[in-house]
Amino acid sequence: MRVLLDENIPAGLRRLLPGHEATLPTDAGLTGVSNGELLTAAEKLGYEVLLIADRNLSYQQNLTGRAIAIVVFDTNHWGTIRQDAARVVGAVDRCTPGSFIEVAFDRPAPPGKGRGPTFSRRQPCASSPPWRPQ
Repeated sequence: MRVLLDENIPAGLRRLLPGHEATLPTDAGLTGVSNGELLTAAEKLGYEVLLIADRNLSYQQNLTGRAIAIVVFDTNHWGTIRQDAARVVGAVDRCTPGSFIEVAFDRPAPPGKGRGPTFSRRQPCASSPPWRPQ
């Protein structure tokens, strides 16, 4: 399949799609093009799939009657996408003309999050009385 990566998708994603012709907007002459114009131009150039990380696309554009399939990622973080390459390949392989597929990636909790409560050892201010249980 001919796949166009939006500008917000990491270029390294092309390596995750063997067997597909994955192109960057710069190579297709579509740099700086808005989403609506990008969809129309991609269809005219014969692309079958658009990979994008703009989750608002379906609210901003009328996607009815489009020939191009759209795959929307919930992140454009390369480390997250790269760790779940099978999810990317699976979404592209499932594309049919005009389909809209959302891909959600599992993300690890940020440092300090999801490890239970944390407590700091605050020192009382010199002007306030020490805390006493009631």
